[in-house]
Amino acid sequence: MRLTLAFAAALTASSASAQSLLDSVKAAPFASDKVAIVQGAAGRPFAVDEVAALVDAMPFSVDKVAVVEALRADITDRHNAHRLYSHFPFSSDRERVAQLLSEPVAAPRIEAFSSLGKCLDAPATLMGTQLTLRSCHGGASQSFTQDPNNGEIALTGSGLCLNIEGGIGHAGDRVILWPCTGGTRTYENQAWRYDGWNIIGLEGLCVDVSGGDGSDGSPIIVWPCHGQANQAWSRR
Repeated sequence: MRLTLAFAAALTASSASAQSLLDSVKAAPFASDKVAIVQGAAGRPFAVDEVAALVDAMPFSVDKVAVVEALRADITDRHNAHRLYSHFPFSSDRERVAQLLSEPVAAPRIEAFSSLGKCLDAPATLMGTQLTLRSCHGGASQSFTQDPNNGEIALTGSGLCLNIEGGIGHAGDRVILWPCTGGTRTYENQAWRYDGWNIIGLEGLCVDVSGGDGSDGSPIIVWPCHGQANQAWSRR
């Protein structure tokens, strides 16, 4: 599946909207207005550097912290979150930001860019169930929570996590539900990180809609990252 024009446009629009948002924040006359603009933008993906620019646009420390509080669930490169600390001059603010970034992040859904209105879905709450693509419906089978301390992505409230079957990391391995390891010693095949639009796991493999098929029920696998639309995901 080639990189679609829609996906390329989405990437361009995201970059443009980030700059537009920053311009709007800078133009707002009062701190409360600046914070309200940022809060209204929550729900779209943000890179750490974009969040840092918004933090720097805030005049007071309480508002700088409010930016992180509003956008922490939308940060796509959370492994770079430590770069935010230098943008807070007071140690108490840095500690609060560190606390916010260490708390589990709930993602109501993980939406695919390759197929409009399609989400990552667990067809059953059973150990070994392969994740699939399905029309977004906001139900429990599409609600995921990531632990920023170990990278686990859990089907909310189930005790089951996204897992690369077999635990080795071969192209084409299925992404299944498996009991969460928990703690700081999670298995590598349950450790995930967001990098831009990709969800990357063991051996640097990306979560992938197999064959680029956008139909309901299409299986989810891992595959070498290639930057195409069937590996692009957004937390909403």
